Amino acid sequence: MIQEDFWTSDKNIKALDFPDLPFLIDNGVRISQDVAILRYLSRKYSLDVKTEWEKRRVDQIEQVMIKYRSQATTFFYSPFLMGQMPVYKKEMKGKMDYLSRFLGEHRFFSGSGITHVDFMVYEWLDQHRLFAPSCLKETENLRDFMDRIEKLPRVRRYMASDRFMTWPLLEDNARFGGRFSPVPVISNSSSRASSPCGLATVPFV
Repeated sequence: MIQEDFWTSDKNIKALDFPDLPFLIDNGVRISQDVAILRYLSRKYSLDVKTEWEKRRVDQIEQVMIKYRSQATTFFYSPFLMGQMPVYKKEMKGKMDYLSRFLGEHRFFSGSGITHVDFMVYEWLDQHRLFAPSCLKETENLRDFMDRIEKLPRVRRYMASDRFMTWPLLEDNARFGGRFSPVPVISNSSSRASSPCGLATVPFV
């Protein structure tokens, strides 16, 4: 839990327009809000797209993932999670199908090169792969997409380092993904299985 005085005791945080987590301070740039940070980094490292067709795809999937993530967060923190699980898993399957159809045979969601939205999609898929290990069984292109992200050189090095955290995913009071919630079984085929911060093998669903 972040104490209130944390936001008023640090001069860098006080300089933020909207003090919040996460935030980024980069060579004089001070910015908060995760999607804004992702967009900034995407432009800085030339991961932005050029054509109108690519921009439409990126804009659309960005908004879709903001919605999907909000719905997932509401569910994972819900005190009624177990009772809501059948409906959520059915809706999750539909979302996987939409993402799979939108990706199609493309390597990344822009339809060409990698952009910030690929990391948004990867995070959501990874969380749900932990929640329901068989959820990607019928969407081969999404499995290939996740493998493609994990094989990016810098991502691969990060996931093999002691800085990579496999658990928890969310705050302590989350009913799934929190420090005290049940920890899922991790498939040996997942990059998470070889992480230095290996997960306990306690099934969730």
